[in-house]
Parts: sequence; C-alpha cells; structure tokens
Amino acid sequence: MKAKKILFGGIAALSCAALVGLTSCTTVATASLVPNWYQNTTLTTSISDTREVLTYAVSYEKGSNETYTVEYQPGVYTVTLENDTYNGESVYKLTSSLEISGTYTMGSDSLDFTDSVRSLCYFRDVSRSLYPLYSEKSVRSTSPRTDAPASLDEAVQVYDYTMAVTYSTDGKSATSVYTDSVSGQTQTHEYSLRSNATVLDNESLLFAARGLTLSVGGKAEVYVLNPYTQTQETIAINLNAQTTEASFTFLDVDAGETEAAEHKLTANTMVFSRNTTLTGGMLTAKYAAAPALGGENPYRCVMLELNDPLSYGMGSLVYRLTEADFTDK
Repeated sequence: MKAKKILFGGIAALSCAALVGLTSCTTVATASLVPNWYQNTTLTTSISDTREVLTYAVSYEKGSNETYTVEYQPGVYTVTLENDTYNGESVYKLTSSLEISGTYTMGSDSLDFTDSVRSLCYFRDVSRSLYPLYSEKSVRSTSPRTDAPASLDEAVQVYDYTMAVTYSTDGKSATSVYTDSVSGQTQTHEYSLRSNATVLDNESLLFAARGLTLSVGGKAEVYVLNPYTQTQETIAINLNAQTTEASFTFLDVDAGETEAAEHKLTANTMVFSRNTTLTGGMLTAKYAAAPALGGENPYRCVMLELNDPLSYGMGSLVYRLTEADFTDK
C-alpha cells in the first residue's frame, strides 16, 4: 500500500484498494447531521461529559490472489469519543488504535509482520457540521504493492510515517505535514477548502456517518481532504439496504451487561465511494438504524460491522463490534 493511496482513517490504513481514484468536480451541498451517538438525539452544542468506547474484533477473509497470500491473526480495533478543548474551543476528540499481526507467503518464503495504526482527530459539534480542526495518524503498515511479483521482496513494502492535518478555524484552508518515521523527512502541502460543503476529516468520516438520516437508496455527499494524494475529494455515502431484526453479538456496558449478548436491531448497510474515473474496492459498513422521530436510541447508531477490502485480491479485513460503552447522555 502506497501511503498516497490511504483513505478513511485508521481502519483503511492497511488497504490500498479502498476507494482509490481521481477527484470529480461535483458540487457538494452541506449534509444534515444529527448527534445519533447520544440517547438524546436533540443534543447539539451540549457535548460535555461525552465518553464512548467501542471495541472491535478484526478478522481476515481470504482473497483470490494465487501468486502470494497473506494471513492475519485476530486483531483489535478500539475507538474512543470524548469531549475536550482544542485551542480553547470545546470540541469532540476521537481517537483510535489498531493492532494486528500476520504472515505473507510466496512459495517457500514467508514474512511475519506486526502492524499498527493510531489516530487522533479534533472536530466541532453537529451545529457546525463536525468541522475538523486537527488530525494526526501514525502508521506502520506492511502492505501488498503488486498483484503478480517475481519474489516476496517485490510483493510487499513497509511504511512507517505520521500524517498531521491542521484546519483553519474559518473553514477556508488546511495544511498537511507528512513525516517519514525512519528518515525524519517531511512534506508539507497547503489547501484551499471548498466552501458551501460539509468538510470532514479522513479520521472522523466513519464516525460522522452515524449522524446521517437516509432512506434506502438515499445518498449523502461530503467533502474530505485526502493528504496522501494532496487532493480534495467528494465522498458519497449510500444507504444500500436496511435489515430489520438483524442479529449482532456484543457487550453493551451501558445496558448493564457483564458478557456479550445477542442484540436484535434494525441495521443500515452503507457503502462509501468516491466520485471517480477509476474503480476499486469500496468500504461497506453496517450501522444501527436511527430511531423514529423522538424514539428511543439505545444503540446510538453505532457502527456494528465493517468490510475493508485489501488490494490485489488479497482478501479483506472485517471489523465486528464486541463491546460498547456508550455515553450516558
């Protein structure tokens, strides 16, 4: 995976197939966002005492590449949402951590590896469309770089870097700084942000999708700065299907559970894609559906499952919620 192709925060950092493409010139309207991560979805600017911790088990599904293969051991992905201050402003703070190990194999050759992704993002509340102020991601990734290599050395490449993005408070500009963790070399890029659009950061995009209210077949479009390609991109979020009485097994701490239990709920299947002239694997996620207007919201529209396709037919990583400690609000 080349660093410039990474998108969608910590989760997609081990994949380069996900949504790789070119930016379209589509005009993007401001998306309507609701704080569905609360029991009380009428909250907007009142974000104090927010703290939510979500834990996901990461498993591997085998791909179709016959030249070389990868096998991942079970991994753990953790996401924490809380309120904080950034430059004196009351904002959300979203952090994530992914740890996973595996082995690449080609013929009699093999390579063991351990990868990690850690991210941090500060962004405003829904009254200001979750506008980001700062994000930072540290990545160590052992990634496929071709579909039919002559040797295992040609098949994979290790990336070790930090990417930081700082956004202006007026919503007009941003600056990204890429730092190679081995050489210490940096690359800086300046951006003029698109106006009259919902601007999100890569690190908060999957979280922000919880705040969308869509009907089946509906679509929302948001604007995401991609510092790896140094472009400004339009991301389409489609609600492809809704399943009633879907079953998911996880521990709901807020409900007083002490062990994982089966939860039957209505789940939305959302697909994330770019407006692009190229094709590639797309992220597909399942979220607990929003309640009817004024209804109970016990599962906080949480992301329940995610399928992240790897590049070059190497399979996919699947994230499944195992424990949720929701905020009390």
